[in-house]
Amino acid sequence: MADQPVVAPQAPTPALSNNEQQAKGGKKRKMLIAAVIAAVVVLGGSAGAYFGYVVPNKPENVLKVAIQNTLRQKQAKTSGTINLEDPTPGDSEIKALSAAFKIQGDIDKKVSSFETEISFGGVKLPVEGRMVNGSLFFKIGDLTSVEAAARISNPEIAEIIKLVGSKISNQWIEMDSAFMKQSGTDCFLDDGGLTEQDINMIGNAYSKHKAVKVKNSSSDTVNGQASTRYELTVDKSKIKDFAKSMKELPLVKKLNKCGEKLGQGNDVGSKAADDGEKAELEVSVWVNKSTKTINQMEVKINSKEAKGTVKATIEYGGVDVSKPAGAKPFIEVFSDLAPLFGFGGGGTDFSMPVPGSSEL
Repeated sequence: MADQPVVAPQAPTPALSNNEQQAKGGKKRKMLIAAVIAAVVVLGGSAGAYFGYVVPNKPENVLKVAIQNTLRQKQAKTSGTINLEDPTPGDSEIKALSAAFKIQGDIDKKVSSFETEISFGGVKLPVEGRMVNGSLFFKIGDLTSVEAAARISNPEIAEIIKLVGSKISNQWIEMDSAFMKQSGTDCFLDDGGLTEQDINMIGNAYSKHKAVKVKNSSSDTVNGQASTRYELTVDKSKIKDFAKSMKELPLVKKLNKCGEKLGQGNDVGSKAADDGEKAELEVSVWVNKSTKTINQMEVKINSKEAKGTVKATIEYGGVDVSKPAGAKPFIEVFSDLAPLFGFGGGGTDFSMPVPGSSEL
């Protein structure tokens, strides 16, 4: 988890031209990017709301205290849903996408896990992952629906999916700490969370930009807990300024450094804010009246590329993440699958090229 406080068969279709394939591929990416943007905006908007006005007994001040309390939590469990649809007219390979997810993490023990099932076009793709002792474990569930969807338009690909599924479906796979270091992804792992200095730095930045205000507040219940719902007004241009001002935050510096190392650029926060600025947003945050922590968040997104809702409920404590039994080393699985993709199998020398590097 985030370290704080995140078909009926159809007749075969004619082969698409490269331009058509690129256009449809673009729509897929836009839908997935929109899901990420929505989640980022929920978290970013909530963090922004934390640093609202400091007038005693005002909703903004209560929300500020709630976000401060949330950022200090060492254990958290989040569950929620993502529902998106493509509002553009005409045919699209993905007109709607939905996902259910669960995420949990313990900052002190440096463990986390996630579970999700993504659904689109009659396809269901379940995925699980765990991070334990610097190693990443992941498991892909039943690929039967993926195979069936592929068989409609590309039987050859369907056969490959069938073979892959027979070898990896419901099988835990381990990328150990040595592999993570070799691939360059270990830079994301060593995170001790936000310090008080970090929180104060964020507060000072938002005091300057004031990107979020409370539009309305009302009493509500979340999982039987008496709560207050805060409907937020988001100034998208100021959120962008706020994101840019966070470049000096140690956690953001680390993420940017990792992003640059992996060929993803060195300004992740500002890029997300740029994408979010193109969408109309409705953001709500719920605060537990007793513990004064955030226990639910929701964002509704409406843009040219996608519209929909992301909603997440948060609980604190009770995190339980352990190393899964029977995990196979990634190298072993890769060697087994390599011949299917034109690589020589059976070797033990494996190096992962970093996207964007000269190796590509």
